Amino acid sequence: LTDVEQIARGTFSPLSGFMDRACLESVLEYNQLPSGLAWTMPVVLAVPREIASRFSEGDRVLLSSKSGMAHSVLDIGETYDFEPELLARKWFGTDSR
Repeated sequence: LTDVEQIARGTFSPLSGFMDRACLESVLEYNQLPSGLAWTMPVVLAVPREIASRFSEGDRVLLSSKSGMAHSVLDIGETYDFEPELLARKWFGTDSR
């Protein structure tokens, strides 16, 4: 939920939401957003596949804390799979824990 707050507050400007696949790949490969602006940090919402499969692009979902307190509303954009180990290797140069 921290990333949602940062997006909402504009801390991650010019991002206005979580990265789609093209944006993520651009950041990992070229350290820039598709627009050409320098950006080195992936901003993705990792959701277990069994939960993500319940939603489709265009759906609106309520994000809540573990205690059930409503936090924010998210409009579902592109959903895609990514390998955390590959993301770590491209971002940090290692997947060592």
